[in-house]
Amino acid sequence: DDLKICLAMADVYCRLGLYEKTQTFAALCIEADPHNVQAYCLLVESLIQLKLHRQSIDAANILIRLNPLQIVGYRLRGTSYLDSQDYDAAIKDMTKCLTLDPSDYNSSFLIAVAALHLNRWQDCIDAVLNQILCC
Repeated sequence: DDLKICLAMADVYCRLGLYEKTQTFAALCIEADPHNVQAYCLLVESLIQLKLHRQSIDAANILIRLNPLQIVGYRLRGTSYLDSQDYDAAIKDMTKCLTLDPSDYNSSFLIAVAALHLNRWQDCIDAVLNQILCC
């Protein structure tokens, strides 16, 4: 199946750090299947790595609409917000991740990082404690 091969190529390129090729193959997968969650995940990841924040946020928004009860879209969008220094938006998305999955220690860590940038020490400490409790 061509879509499976295309997804596999996008995944391999992403793992190799070849994000422009990842973006190309993920976009081809999305063209073939506009509801393919895995393709959107790979696309958003590649856009984040390429520092194309607005595009990664837009693609993550679609991913969230496709899969609103899973943390992956919120975490990817939150990561993009964090990388683009929109720390409040990053905290909001990571908090949503914890609402969906209270044991998600990665989101706790990213909340701590964003809170640190905002000099919100208590939020940072709370997030670190939550991360410890999740493990």
